[in-house]
Amino acid sequence: MRPYVLKTVLSLLLVLVPTASASAEEAVTRIIVVGPSWANFTNKDGTGLYHDILREIFTPLGIEVVHEYMPTPRAYEQVAAGLADMQTCSASIRPPLIMAKHPMYEGDFSALYKEDRLGAWRGIETLRGRKCAWRIAYYDEESFPVPVQVHEVKTGREALDLVLRDRVDFYVDDRNLLHETLTSVETLMAPDQFNIQTIGRRSYRPVFNDTPRGRHIMHLYDEGMARLHGSGRLEEIFRRWGQPLPHYDLP
Repeated sequence: MRPYVLKTVLSLLLVLVPTASASAEEAVTRIIVVGPSWANFTNKDGTGLYHDILREIFTPLGIEVVHEYMPTPRAYEQVAAGLADMQTCSASIRPPLIMAKHPMYEGDFSALYKEDRLGAWRGIETLRGRKCAWRIAYYDEESFPVPVQVHEVKTGREALDLVLRDRVDFYVDDRNLLHETLTSVETLMAPDQFNIQTIGRRSYRPVFNDTPRGRHIMHLYDEGMARLHGSGRLEEIFRRWGQPLPHYDLP
């Protein structure tokens, strides 16, 4: 092929075939966010901490945010398969998933147990070798500085029921979710027979697929969080929902 013909063909290809990043940017007019419905975080009426943050970030960019409610394990699968754009929210991930830089929430997780069965709290050693129940995919052995026996369940209510029936020693959950479970069920036990102790603290960040589109949406999210933090708007949102502002590495 003559040099000038080759040059013309290459020029046309550069015009007609956009880069992967450009295609990803042009395609984002609507994102699908998946995850459970958590009270005051992702209420099904569209209110909540996570809903407010995502609207503040993406609506000014002309991007529609659609939330589909589903259990955490399925949400991971949907993002990994490219059927959803973002999962809210997680403390850890595995490939092909990637995690944003800035958290949407930071909070304590705690252990609930029957004090008349296990005795007084002796620090984290109280959990050593004990059977702990938590929701599927919420925690793992690496979440604890001492070895524990794992028992995963679908709901907090199931975990609480196992503690009541002495099938497990502890029910582990985010403190907000733990109290939500307690207030959603009636038990024959007096509240003061439960002991609830904080055992750790984690930050929770949205999860994306490691693709050009996923990385682009994650970049828009992190940029948006930095913008909201700098304007003071992010602190207002957290205050509205009665949650402390996470520790951000931002000016």
